[in-house]
Amino acid sequence: MSWAEYQYLATGHQLRLERQWDYTRHLMAAMHNSSGFAKRRVRPIEIIKLDLLDKPRKIKKIPIEDVMRILRN
Repeated sequence: MSWAEYQYLATGHQLRLERQWDYTRHLMAAMHNSSGFAKRRVRPIEIIKLDLLDKPRKIKKIPIEDVMRILRN
């Protein structure tokens, strides 16, 4: 496995973890906002900041040959 392949796998893993935290922070914001005791509305991004999901980023496409080679292994 090359360093670039490892980087793709590591980024994908980190993104999956952040999606789970995104789900959690939306639930936390919904519970807080619907409690009836909140003085102001809270947005999910105010609860937890997630680097990969919150900041726009440019994704470099992987050539199809590399994808096929990774899937074969």
